[in-house]
Amino acid sequence: MTSLQKHQTKVILQETEGRNTAPAMELAKKIGALRKTSGMSQEQLALALGLSRSAIAAMETGRTSSARKHIPMLARIFQVPSELFVSGMVEKEVPMTLSTDEVDLIGLYRRLLPEQKVSVQKSIERQIQKL
Repeated sequence: MTSLQKHQTKVILQETEGRNTAPAMELAKKIGALRKTSGMSQEQLALALGLSRSAIAAMETGRTSSARKHIPMLARIFQVPSELFVSGMVEKEVPMTLSTDEVDLIGLYRRLLPEQKVSVQKSIERQIQKL
């Protein structure tokens, strides 16, 4: 069988990282990773949210519990679903046919840390925009 052979599979997008970290710290990591991947400074994000730079720093280190109230605006700024902040990834069953190469890419992607996944997603989006 060739590497171009298609595989029928049910794809479920879900968070795969462990649950050993407090939810506030998970949210803090996601905000920081998305900001960095988007190429924004803390100052720029603060301006977009109408907050101070120190408030963003507190959000990214989990020192404040006010981050949750900013999730809808953060989702708009970073162009991601709000669910990403709450549950990690949007869980949705998507039936599709994948090539062997695509299956390999998904396997590699699942090994990445959350901030690396965001970086890969943004990189792919930039490549698509160039087409």
